[in-house]
Amino acid sequence: MACRPGTGDLRTPEALEALELARCDSELSHWWEQQRAWHDGVRESFRSIPLPSRLQERILARAKIIEVPWWRQRTVWQAAALLVLLATLAVLFLPSRREDSFQTFRSRMVRNVLRTYSMDIVTNDMTQIRNYLATNQAPADYILPQKLASLPALGGGALGWQDRRASMVCLDSKTNGTLFLFVVDGAAVRRAPSAHQFVAIKNLMTVSWSSGGKTYVLAGSGSRDWLQSFF
Repeated sequence: MACRPGTGDLRTPEALEALELARCDSELSHWWEQQRAWHDGVRESFRSIPLPSRLQERILARAKIIEVPWWRQRTVWQAAALLVLLATLAVLFLPSRREDSFQTFRSRMVRNVLRTYSMDIVTNDMTQIRNYLATNQAPADYILPQKLASLPALGGGALGWQDRRASMVCLDSKTNGTLFLFVVDGAAVRRAPSAHQFVAIKNLMTVSWSSGGKTYVLAGSGSRDWLQSFF
């Protein structure tokens, strides 16, 4: 809602990040096009409201203007009625966009570590990591593929996601730096992939899947084939 076409809002870092997410998500892209059309319609409707006659001449001539109470001004009621109508149409016809989609979860988790990240617990003991996550209401009963489970642990953390908690487990890939594994309860995200789904986000490649009531996102700086080798 902060991205208003035709203004400077679209040049802010937050807007650019949102537009990049819309480019990668067909449903969000479709919603964005409808939102832009809605804003354009509102702007055009306001522009079509006629100004009082000879307003410019009256101002320049410093004529005495008797102020009419706002509740008696016809244009005010016209504008108010227009806003109510447009708001009603928006509620009825624009598709809702909840923030609990899997694409939003994946983007938010990965972009967090792209900007900066810190582990709540630093240890190579996976049992300690699981205990920490369980204590902080984050998923701790995740199941790692055998090749991932054989990698040395570096630490982990509990991250906020909507009204739930997600787990971050950091693994030493030995060849391409840190691997970031994010785990969330499957009920906390919509339309999560069941089979392996590969998507590049910035300079990280991700693979996502669901299993045992959990949704997983694995991110690393290697190639798709390299991530595939862990399964």
